[in-house]
Amino acid sequence: MTVPVKEILSRKLEVELKNELDRIADGLEEAVNFGTQILNKWMNKGGTEADLPAALFLRNMLENIDAITILIRSGVVEPCNNLLRTALENLFSLEYLLADPNKITERSRSFLVWNFLSQEKWLIKAGAGTPGYKEMEAKFKKDRLMKHAFPYLIDTDKQGKEMLEKILSLPDYQEVKQEYDRTKKIKKNPAWYSLYDGPTNLEQVANLLDLPALYEVLYRGWSPTTHGNNILQGKIEINKEGFAEIAPLRHTAAAASIAQHCMNICILSFRVFVSWRLPEMGKDYQEWYQQIREFNLSLVPIPVKPASV
Repeated sequence: MTVPVKEILSRKLEVELKNELDRIADGLEEAVNFGTQILNKWMNKGGTEADLPAALFLRNMLENIDAITILIRSGVVEPCNNLLRTALENLFSLEYLLADPNKITERSRSFLVWNFLSQEKWLIKAGAGTPGYKEMEAKFKKDRLMKHAFPYLIDTDKQGKEMLEKILSLPDYQEVKQEYDRTKKIKKNPAWYSLYDGPTNLEQVANLLDLPALYEVLYRGWSPTTHGNNILQGKIEINKEGFAEIAPLRHTAAAASIAQHCMNICILSFRVFVSWRLPEMGKDYQEWYQQIREFNLSLVPIPVKPASV
């Protein structure tokens, strides 16, 4: 069995560091746990299909932050940025969706139609004999790793396409489909929030929500990490002899700041969701916030020892 080079990767954490990472992860788990209470309350209350996007944005945000708790507890901190960026986008989507009470249904259906049409494009590509499938086959043949495989094939007539067409033919969705087609003439691949003359990109969404700095510092700032280009900053260290060397894996210094971003995303998401659909949980939310506030304020960057080698 291959063993790691300890100077590059050590999975053994110093006791002091392990205790701090556990404390941070425990606090994040508390936030995720409260989020599940919100989702459960919503599911028991019931609603219409127009409620689904907001609830699913919240669910996706919780799942990503739950994954972050697991990584932080293990001392794997930097990859959390990718998950945190997704959680931030979920927050922007949730807040925009619920920002105007008079447009919630319209925006929810805009998301659903946009999602249905995106799914339909994939179903067309996966259908036997279609131009899209033939194009996909050609790409597989040119791929040096996938050339001996075959694209996933489904019967679009029986497994999705007809169902999507039926949904889109409903009166409430026909209108949104027409709006999608109108917007598509302006921008080739419009985002769901661009319908009805909405913002054309996520930065504009953040500006409308009065969160421009959050977008600039976190979302745009994490873009290189998401795309695998952030390979230099923080990855080179100068050793005692004055020579540059590659930093070891599992650098944990940013654990507290990442956790604080997670907490703030949860706090904002919970507040807007409870205010919209679960006002009866308002008191529970306020009590939870007061309990978690001290933990959130304690999440400041602190010097931590690296993993033991």
